[in-house]
Amino acid sequence: MIYADYSATTPVRPEVLEAMTPYYSQLFFNPSSVYPAGRQVREALEKARARTADCIGAEAEEIIFTSGGTESDNMAIKGVTLHPDNKKRHIITTEIEHHGVLEPCRQLEEQGFSVTYLSVDRYGRVSETDLRKAITEDTFLVSVMWVNNETGAVQDIKKLARIAHQSGAVFHTDAVQAMTTQPVDVRETEVDLLTISAHKFYGPKGCGALYCRKGIPVSALIKGGQQENHLRGGTENVPSLIGMGHAAMLLKENREKSVKQMERLKERIVTRFSGREGILINSGPDYSAPSVCNIGFAGIEAEAVVFYMNRAGILISMGAACNTKSVEPSYVIRAMGVPEEYLRGCVRISLSSYMTETEADTICDCLEAAFRRLNR
Repeated sequence: MIYADYSATTPVRPEVLEAMTPYYSQLFFNPSSVYPAGRQVREALEKARARTADCIGAEAEEIIFTSGGTESDNMAIKGVTLHPDNKKRHIITTEIEHHGVLEPCRQLEEQGFSVTYLSVDRYGRVSETDLRKAITEDTFLVSVMWVNNETGAVQDIKKLARIAHQSGAVFHTDAVQAMTTQPVDVRETEVDLLTISAHKFYGPKGCGALYCRKGIPVSALIKGGQQENHLRGGTENVPSLIGMGHAAMLLKENREKSVKQMERLKERIVTRFSGREGILINSGPDYSAPSVCNIGFAGIEAEAVVFYMNRAGILISMGAACNTKSVEPSYVIRAMGVPEEYLRGCVRISLSSYMTETEADTICDCLEAAFRRLNR
């Protein structure tokens, strides 16, 4: 089997699993307990928080542990919007955000807030001019995904954050897909809120974090105990959070080397299919992350390509894993203005530094075979 769907999820690294395992058995104690065993677990949890913070250039106290990317997005969007200090009513986001951002925005529209959804160009990029034009005196929040989960399109987060700040708006970015390929640094980019999810960088599923810059007012979505400074009640998922901290540490140590390998793999695939009749590259290396390669096939159903590849032992996807129940053309691909004949035939190959050039060539061979077979 060749797994090429790393944007959907990644395997837990052995070192991460090893770090997690004791907290399922001998170190099972509640980190809120006052006796020494509980305090020992608390210390380990805070070490994981510090490691997570260090990976993105933050302070430990700026990290709020969550259940993953969707909860972090919801906390960022609704937590800022519904805070008592916020008196404004206008949010700006984009048409190609993850549903973790789009759905809370739609919910807030139902409650009377106004949301502007910025369009993107053919490469999936947001226009700085469009953002400036969209900002009003009533704008309080801008949310733009750093790396798109379907095409890998990369936004200039630092420039967009500065534009938001010039009007006094808070800036949030969903960096779930950015972690493995981009130099994520909250100080350098000047973002106020940033979402991460452990299972996208070889950590466990079911845990993530929201970076919240000091001084940014956010309301709690989950009320309960005093955990996370009263911002997220409930006993912490200790083993998974320990795993996330360890995965974040390993990511920081290995990211540069990993990116180079993914760049080589993506170049190999793009070169193989560029300029071919009936084939469209939606993730060119000049404007997208090296981890994602989205390719469109004219007149072919993406679902058929995915099934063909699966029968050959190669796992790819039609787009976001969170949206696989729909066989309609991707809203991201449509927003990018992909020609009609390619809309239903776009597949996503997402890469890892663990993959080899031989595996990349095998993927290309099988895709070519699928194109010939299904294009009759």
